[in-house]
Amino acid sequence: MINTSSNGIVAFENELNGIVHEYLEYGNYADTLAKFSDECSGKNKPLNTPSSWIVSDFKKVEIQRELLTLFQAGLRKEFFMMWDEWLPEITRRQDQLCQRLEFYLNIYFAIYPIRTGIGKDNKVQIDEAMMDFKNYLETRGAALSQTMEFLPYYALPFVPNPTAHISFRELFTDQWVPDLQSRLEKFLTLTLKSSAQPRLFDLYKDSSNKDTLEQLD
Repeated sequence: MINTSSNGIVAFENELNGIVHEYLEYGNYADTLAKFSDECSGKNKPLNTPSSWIVSDFKKVEIQRELLTLFQAGLRKEFFMMWDEWLPEITRRQDQLCQRLEFYLNIYFAIYPIRTGIGKDNKVQIDEAMMDFKNYLETRGAALSQTMEFLPYYALPFVPNPTAHISFRELFTDQWVPDLQSRLEKFLTLTLKSSAQPRLFDLYKDSSNKDTLEQLD
């Protein structure tokens, strides 16, 4: 018969209670969190929470660094996969600052082959980048189609030579990309800080990935 006494988990109880506390706090389960904390205190159970945020801080730095690396390399697909994974859906859907930044990020990836010269002798890459931007405009970007700030950019996929078009000259200045990267860095710092995901999420992801790999074996 399995021993269910607390002696078996006492060595990990501090961390386990901290993980539960962290998740309840993240999910804003205020009443449950208060009762859990009181019961831990009443039973003299260890409750360690600070270390979890240290782990989260390291994770945030890692996520931000990887997103910036993908940004600089012009890897649109990989960038937005991470963007969607680590930014809360409510932020992506309702935060106007996030939506505006996402629009300019899509412009950046659309003109990346032109700016860097990668597509100079390869029209296919330019066409593919513009097609991705066009798809964005027709889906997630459609919500901003009535905003004067972004209206001119809905014509971008149909302009043969954007570098010579008066509406898009700013996109090809030396300062445009550094300014956009700076905005991206500041946004990630603030957003990831305010929405650090609890360790329980990471544990679930690791377990889910492991199960998937085992099924593939």
